[in-house]
Formats: sequence, C-alpha cells, structure tokens
Amino acid sequence: MDKAYASLCGITQEELETDFAPEIDVLANEQGLTREACLDNLRKKYDGYRFHPDGQCVYNPFSLLYAFQKKEFGNYWFGSGTSSSLIKVLQNNIDQLRELPAQDEFIVNSESLTDAYEDNNNPLTLLYQSGYVTIKSYDARYDEYTLDYPNDEVRYGFLKALIPYVIQSADKGRITLEINRISRDLETGNTASVMKCLQGHLAALPYQEGPDAALKAESVFRNVVASIFLLTGQLVHTEKHTSQGRIDSVVETPEHVYIFEFKVDKPVEEALEQIERNGYAQPYAGDSRTIHKIGAVFSTKTRTLCDWREVL
Repeated sequence: MDKAYASLCGITQEELETDFAPEIDVLANEQGLTREACLDNLRKKYDGYRFHPDGQCVYNPFSLLYAFQKKEFGNYWFGSGTSSSLIKVLQNNIDQLRELPAQDEFIVNSESLTDAYEDNNNPLTLLYQSGYVTIKSYDARYDEYTLDYPNDEVRYGFLKALIPYVIQSADKGRITLEINRISRDLETGNTASVMKCLQGHLAALPYQEGPDAALKAESVFRNVVASIFLLTGQLVHTEKHTSQGRIDSVVETPEHVYIFEFKVDKPVEEALEQIERNGYAQPYAGDSRTIHKIGAVFSTKTRTLCDWREVL
C-alpha cells in the first residue's frame, strides 16, 4: 500500500476519459446511451479499487477492456472462475462467510490487510488481497480501515458465488431464476410470492445444534434473506439504523418500499409491533411509493419461515 504506486495496477478516471474516448463513444452508441450515462455505468460496474487511503480509485483493466471489446457491460472478471476458487479456500470459515452479505462494510486493522491468511484465519484478509473488497476509508487514530466491495461487478458476482454455500444448494441455475422472480415480485408489490420463494430457500438451511442454536439460527436466517435481497439488484439496506432502533432490512424499488422485521420462534405480532413502536416507516412518510411493513418469523423446529404478516 504505497501511495506513490496506488494507481499503477488500474486505470484512473482521467486515463479512461482521455485514452479510451473512442471506445467509450462506440460502447455508448451500441448500448443506446449518452456518453455521460455510459461513463456512469462503467464507473458503477468496474471502478472503485483503492490501494491506499489517499490514493485515487481505479478501474479493473481486465473487465474494462473486455467491455470495450464486446461492447457490453458484462461480469467479465467472474467469468474466470476466481470466485469459486476463493470460496473453496475459505470453506473452513463457512460461518463467517455466511455473515458477509448482511454487512454493508467491513472494519479491520492494518495487520489484517498485510498478514497471510493462514496466520489470522480472517476471510477479509484473503478477500482484500484478492481484490474482492477494497479500501473505503481509514481512521488513523485507531489504525482501522473500512473496506467495501469496489463495484457492482464484484458485489453481485461474489454474492452469486456465495449464495449456494449460504443456503446449501448446488442448483445455481434455479437460484438465479428464483432471485429474478423475487426481484420482479418486489417491483410489482407481490409480497405473497416473495415470501413463498423465501420460504423455499430457508427450508434448505442446516440444522443448528448446541446451547446457542436459536441464536445461530437467527443469524443464518437474517444472512440468507440479506443475500437474496442484495442479489435482486434492488436498493437494499440491511440493519438500517434509525433514531429509534435498527431495521432488519429495507428494500426499495421504484414504486414500493418494504420494511422487514424478523423474529425467531416468536409471535409475528411482536415484529409488527416493533415496526410501529419504533416508527420504522416514519422516514418514508412523505414518500409516494407504497409502504409495506412486514413481520416474519423463522421456526427453529421446522427450519423455515413459519409465519409472516403484512401491513400497508
């Protein structure tokens, strides 16, 4: 992490717009976009890598050049199969892997970025060193780095590779189709269909044993739901903080806002009462979209969603 070389392994914004101007225009024309919209798509998809707290963000050259060659915004880096290889290495820490989707960002100290993975057994070490997360900010006082996924290609590609391990399903094709269906149902306000799909995925969760079985089950339950919602491509907030508490999950689409409160082995009324009592819907009071307040309960006995209720 040397500042002098922080942009050496990528393409800066200035280099992109100066050296690839013809390619940008061709891609924009092929996709029916303005030049500005094309640049915005490229930024969201391939930019965001930072190798020093004060360094410039850079683009992934591999994916960027493929996008120009194929004239499409594809997930090219993940076509190499690197995500599958990485997750196989990390399988010994599968419980920690399952927690990753529910986190919007990750906080580590400097040693975690430079240590060998074998020395600290922290998945974030390998994720950072292999380019799956990058530096977002740095707190010099506490020597803490905030890490995040650099861009949409990495975020969604990694989550897609991770989801079969999270819900223990080998049928990746079926998972993708059902996540697409959930995305469409969220956009049209079909809550019943969304919950039915979630119920099917949750039924595949592993059985938890031991004195803290209920706590483990709740954690896995929340993380699976977070993974699925994030993969829909909708705007998702997990564990969103408000002045009155923390909302388990909020999903926003152009016409709908879904506020979820999850419970384990408790009455669904308790979840709905918490949404009302803490005013979780208040930030959306002036919103023209339809607000869905949803309480959902996971059963440790049946190991799936056993009850849910919606209030509009």
